[in-house]
Amino acid sequence: MTTTIADAVYFPPPLASRDSLPPGEFASQMRRNVLAAFSARAFEDEVLSRSLFGHVQLTLNSPEAIRHVLIDNAENYGRTVATVRLLYPIVGGGLFLAEGEDWKIQRRTVAPSFAPRTLPMLAHHVGAVADQLVAILAAEPDEVDLLEHMHRLAIEVAGRAMFSLDMGEFAPRMRAMLREYGERLAQPSVIEIMLPSWLPAPRDFARWRFRHRWLGLIEEIITARQEKTAPLHPEQGAASDLLDLMATDPVSGRAASRRRLADQVATMIAAGHATTAKRLGYGPDKRMSIKVTTRDVPPYRDPAVILIDQLKEIYIEGELETIDTAQWYPKVQRKDYTVALNLTGTLTDDPDAMLFENYACGGVGNYNGYCNPEIDKLIELQSIEADQEKRKRLVWEIERRLTEDDAKPLLYFGRGGNCWDPKVKGLTIMVNSIYNGWRMEDVWLDK
Repeated sequence: MTTTIADAVYFPPPLASRDSLPPGEFASQMRRNVLAAFSARAFEDEVLSRSLFGHVQLTLNSPEAIRHVLIDNAENYGRTVATVRLLYPIVGGGLFLAEGEDWKIQRRTVAPSFAPRTLPMLAHHVGAVADQLVAILAAEPDEVDLLEHMHRLAIEVAGRAMFSLDMGEFAPRMRAMLREYGERLAQPSVIEIMLPSWLPAPRDFARWRFRHRWLGLIEEIITARQEKTAPLHPEQGAASDLLDLMATDPVSGRAASRRRLADQVATMIAAGHATTAKRLGYGPDKRMSIKVTTRDVPPYRDPAVILIDQLKEIYIEGELETIDTAQWYPKVQRKDYTVALNLTGTLTDDPDAMLFENYACGGVGNYNGYCNPEIDKLIELQSIEADQEKRKRLVWEIERRLTEDDAKPLLYFGRGGNCWDPKVKGLTIMVNSIYNGWRMEDVWLDK
């Protein structure tokens, strides 16, 4: 088997201009490649403002500004008419287009789908699909069109993860419809950007017909999944697929409506297909740039430098950002960072001192806001367990789950020691902590 990428079908990534494009050229680029329509500053400046067709367009990268628009003051910011016009036919009233209180409810419903603890379930489905693709590629006698296989893989992964179904029956139709919409109906024209919402654009009628057919396909797939008993995930009792996770509001316990469920499914399939099939990712020739933030003292800076060096192995370019001690903890508590390195110590060598403060819901040292009620119950159980062997097993189980949830990744464990001059007498060194042996009532100097 030979795998090649011909020059004729290789497209370099779009290069954005340094400054904003004129409105007409912006609209033209939007029809060909959305990323190429934005200037380089749109990817660098925290807030970028420009005038576009009589409106003010804001591009936000600042976490505070994004939070202000999406959460704190969301009622003052609506979707543009063009955004709704282009996205509604394919994602409906799902999370992409929801606003206000509806957005909060939908975000809460889909949140379990993005939790780290769902990764084993997703990996189970992705691994099965990947194994099938490896077998198919191994059997290919000639050159292979990898892009074609990647498109098929994207649909199959989305279908397995979403529905626990073999997508052989549905994948060709789904892929054909996604391609049809992307090539014929998803590129905005100037008139579609400027028309008010109540006035249909010429292609809106075709979009409405597409939505009717698209929802029909999604309904077929949901029905097939509900008529089929989904195979249990290896962790007994866990959700079998993303449909299980999205079918019920985790707070109220109410089942999602059929239409709402269809819109969420359509949203995730469309988003997953767009990103996976186009192979957006990072590698030796495309590295992710981030800031690694830490406190400006040597015990923090030194491991941060080591972390930055290790991140290069997975194509992440880290820039060290040091923060003055007076500003460090307020910044961490605001979650004002991309990647932050912090040190954690405890007063005594006992699980309670570490677990309650750093991993329990609302713990004063739980800066990244990790909260898992099941972990809280286990922390309470280990704290009252009198049998030390049973307690060890409970603590090991807690540590295993915290690692799986990626609650607070640990880079290293520090070791400390005490040295003293021979003339110092009466000093008792603690065996379970380097912090709690500093009462000096019995210490005296021989000279």
